[in-house]
Amino acid sequence: YPANVETAERWPNLRGELGTEWDYVVLIGDPHTIEVTPGFYTLGVSEINKEVSKGTAETILLMPWPRSDSEADINHYKEVVYRTGRSGGIKVAPAGLAWQAAGLSESSAHPSLDGAYLAAATLYSRLFDQNASTSSYAYNNALANTAHTVVQDNVRQPQYTGDFVHRTNVYSIL
Repeated sequence: YPANVETAERWPNLRGELGTEWDYVVLIGDPHTIEVTPGFYTLGVSEINKEVSKGTAETILLMPWPRSDSEADINHYKEVVYRTGRSGGIKVAPAGLAWQAAGLSESSAHPSLDGAYLAAATLYSRLFDQNASTSSYAYNNALANTAHTVVQDNVRQPQYTGDFVHRTNVYSIL
């Protein structure tokens, strides 16, 4: 959460006031926070997005995927990240959904090289509306194709309905 870190330089940096004007600021949430305190995740994203919006950059949320020892599933991540994005008018790059579609193993290193590339390819597809296989960086066209398909399939699709239910408690995330 941003209140727990030194912000004297971070906020101006995110606003583009320290010599670099950013085009995008990509946020990826801590899996523990997304799983256990999703409202805290949403609050943190909101606070960071407020500062980013004071500059010229656009905030993008990168949806992660759960580790093999996680108690939450991919649907929990999807709902939390998409609700957070909707509440702040922030685009979501659904790397977690691409990870699931690619059938990457939960037991592999987190992230694996394939997982890291898949996340990057998902961002590329979401930001530029193009398949990462067309970029100058070549790694794995099959993963790039999966990422692009998932992004295209999810851009304007409803990702959740009703109230957010987390374990035995109900939380409201706008």
